[in-house]
Amino acid sequence: MRSPIVTLTSMLTLASFAPTLAVECERILASHGHIQSEDGAYSNFADSCWLIQPPGATSVTLSFHQFSTEPLYDTLRVFDGDSINADPLTPSEGLSGDTLPAPITSSAGTMMIRFISDFSNTGRGFTFAWTSSDGSVLPPGHCAPDCDPGMQHDEACDDACFNEACGWEGAACSALCNASSGCRRSQVADGTCDPECYNAACSFDSGDCSCDNNITEPFGYRTDTPGPDGGAEHDYDSHVHRCWLLRALPGERISLSFARFDVESHFDTVRIWDGDSATAPALHAPAEGLSGHRAAATAADPRATGLSFVSSGASLLLRFDSDWSVTESGFLFGWTPLSPPPGLCAAGCSAEMMLDAACDPECMNAECEWDKGGCDAAAGGPCDADCPAAMLGNGACDAACFSAQCNWDLRDCECDTVLEAASGFRTDGSLTGDDYASSQSLCWLIRPKRPNVTRVTLSFMRFDTEQGYDALQVLLPLSRRARTPSL
Repeated sequence: MRSPIVTLTSMLTLASFAPTLAVECERILASHGHIQSEDGAYSNFADSCWLIQPPGATSVTLSFHQFSTEPLYDTLRVFDGDSINADPLTPSEGLSGDTLPAPITSSAGTMMIRFISDFSNTGRGFTFAWTSSDGSVLPPGHCAPDCDPGMQHDEACDDACFNEACGWEGAACSALCNASSGCRRSQVADGTCDPECYNAACSFDSGDCSCDNNITEPFGYRTDTPGPDGGAEHDYDSHVHRCWLLRALPGERISLSFARFDVESHFDTVRIWDGDSATAPALHAPAEGLSGHRAAATAADPRATGLSFVSSGASLLLRFDSDWSVTESGFLFGWTPLSPPPGLCAAGCSAEMMLDAACDPECMNAECEWDKGGCDAAAGGPCDADCPAAMLGNGACDAACFSAQCNWDLRDCECDTVLEAASGFRTDGSLTGDDYASSQSLCWLIRPKRPNVTRVTLSFMRFDTEQGYDALQVLLPLSRRARTPSL
């Protein structure tokens, strides 16, 4: 999870790492099939790759059933081979916009497809299909090598016939709202939760699916990971998709707050909806979800940090999604009815309970100051006898908490500036020829957002600091406890 940290009271200029491909391609050996972008749409910062290599194929043909991306910025490129260095089969700027591309055929039995989106604006996405040929002549009546004529006249949506040459299987496949998942329009809003319909293209089954994890307790708390691994001393896993549906009694509203929050910025997100499904109004901001390292909600001003929410009705839906790489220490949230009885900070939580040193779920919320430490093990401490919970995530780098069991002080000892690009450069803030300012304390955490990164190369174009007084340190992740500098 952790990467080199650069701290200095001077200047830094260049960090470089230049892989040729940001993601590993999904290798596809099937002779035919189709791919649909995420849930029928796609997200910002998408970087997807497919390598189609059917055994024995002499050519691969790609056709598009739908195509809509942000013009110029969200692009799909096709290559005539097994890498992005192969000859391009699309224009140099790639395919984008709302024009349906014409079919594309490779010169041999391998084709690579790559899709990249930028940081803002998305389109409705795309669906493409591929067929492959071994060089044989198509038998009479066949529109594609694997599509038998009888398949074109049955009621099933046959993947072998789902391509442009076969007319996209006509009415059989047009009844689907999501070709990749196989959800039929008749399944949407039929009162049954159909997993294949729980995606944006099918309106998340129009409320039929809200969440498998239904919680009807009037108060309590949960962490990002169930069980003992949900504490702050453990990072959550990659490729996680979890949800929690909080249900209150009719007529009640729910107050939700977070005791700690640390998820990978931009790529791992928590989203919250004001209702029982993802079609309800979103409470999270920004639109793509909550991420990053945020201070806990407090009783003094629970809404100040953006980690406290109130439902308009009797339900709230939370969803957590992590991607394939960097993970962090996660989060803990608590909930309680919005309007407590007189004299109580929350329903069921008395002043005596807050001082009894026991973990009381009734008091695990911002309004009751997170049970005043009674649930420290869940909320983020004490992970060490010398590191009380109040020192974790408080913005200061505490040496007593800088250990694996305390998850490195919940990033208090990391930099505010995290560099996730594959390569780049930085300066101390001055221009060439100018002196840097006095009393500076600058820090950069270089953590490329790439899979399988094992090494980062750092070099300097210029370097001139006051000897003996202004110092640069480069810290490696080999010994986080000792924080051993390499420079």
